[in-house]
Amino acid sequence: MLARRDSSLSDLSVAFGVFGVATAFWPRTTVDFLLEVAYENAPELEVRPWVVAAARLLGALYVVLGVFTARADAPADEEPVAK
Repeated sequence: MLARRDSSLSDLSVAFGVFGVATAFWPRTTVDFLLEVAYENAPELEVRPWVVAAARLLGALYVVLGVFTARADAPADEEPVAK
């Protein structure tokens, strides 16, 4: 059960990282795509200028979250054995 939990956490960190990179580098494309998914009348909607900047910031935060989650999920180093 513990191995499955670690695997899902690793998968989640990869998903956050990939989505974060896409959002950080292409915020307008990501916003447009998510509007298309969420609304029927997406082409009629106007996005305020701060939304694209906020999406870029959110993408960067997702990348950081993905990296720190992956580092926390990594196995700890073993203590050296004294001879």
